[in-house]
Amino acid sequence: MFILRQLISELANQIRERERFTAVGIAVGHKDNLIESAVSGVRRHKSTVPVELADKWHIGSITKSITATVLGRLVDSGTLKFDSAISDLLPDISIHPLWEECSLEHLLTHTSGLPANFPMKSQKIDPKTTRELVLARRDLIQEILTKPPKTPSGSAFLYSNLGYAIIGHIIETQTDSCYEEWVREQLFEPLGLDSAGFGPPLGLGPDDQPMGHYSVLWCRKPANPFEGRADNGPIISAAGRAHMNLHDIVTYGRRHLDGELGVDPFLNSDTWKKVHKPIMNDYAYGWVNTVRDWAGGPVIWHNGSNMIWYALLMLLPKKNAVLAFVTNNGAIRKAEKAFIQAAKQICGVGCL
Repeated sequence: MFILRQLISELANQIRERERFTAVGIAVGHKDNLIESAVSGVRRHKSTVPVELADKWHIGSITKSITATVLGRLVDSGTLKFDSAISDLLPDISIHPLWEECSLEHLLTHTSGLPANFPMKSQKIDPKTTRELVLARRDLIQEILTKPPKTPSGSAFLYSNLGYAIIGHIIETQTDSCYEEWVREQLFEPLGLDSAGFGPPLGLGPDDQPMGHYSVLWCRKPANPFEGRADNGPIISAAGRAHMNLHDIVTYGRRHLDGELGVDPFLNSDTWKKVHKPIMNDYAYGWVNTVRDWAGGPVIWHNGSNMIWYALLMLLPKKNAVLAFVTNNGAIRKAEKAFIQAAKQICGVGCL
């Protein structure tokens, strides 16, 4: 796979230099679970410490697919159903009567009628224990659900981080656990995603892992997690706070691709199909499902950013390939455009 390896290395360098990103990483998983990856740049702007293949990257809203996956495990076990009403799953929370029509599927597909986010005050909440975190989530969800939905559930697509945070809390109530602990036990560990965690990637010091960067025009400002949070608050972990290295991002994506192809037992075959099937605005359960000529058919994808990182994960069933792109810069539009163009170039290589 020398041609592919050389191509993604060249693309990582080109994108970083052209867009003036601090660092870029690209990985491709293809055919017999082989993974080719390349990184370019430094861990922090004006640092001389280069990024490495094993470094961790924040994946933002790609976390939503993780939440949908662990929810699928609970469906397969008979604990939940995708059409379960949230009013039945949150019995200790008083909700507005119009939420009686809202189901888990509505939350998963952004058709619940919920607003995009919790109030800004949620960003300041940083509980010291997992028990306090679960209770803080419950209290904020209670506050939101006392108000009616913005639109009737199932009638419109309104992208909502808040909806996935509610799914995370429902998982907590059904498992008597904390969302982050449940994901580690039920997904990270079984799939061997040893680098995965939540919040900004941390090492022993500021240059031990890449840092995210605020990007305004050509200016880059590092968000140092040793001096502040450097991420969204933990209330919304289920919507977008996971991190992992490139190898694990592709490994995770490969399990979804194999599930789509009918050869992965982690979820029941019907559940895999359900998770990937679009409902409205091409949105499925934590994934977008579109058709692109350059991919030869469906592209099942999601991106993610907390405004200081950007990541894009693509599953290409017709190519039997997984593509992952990451940068520690928050220039979302530039990164997305560059990464999609790179995906087209990679798909043009004969070995895919």
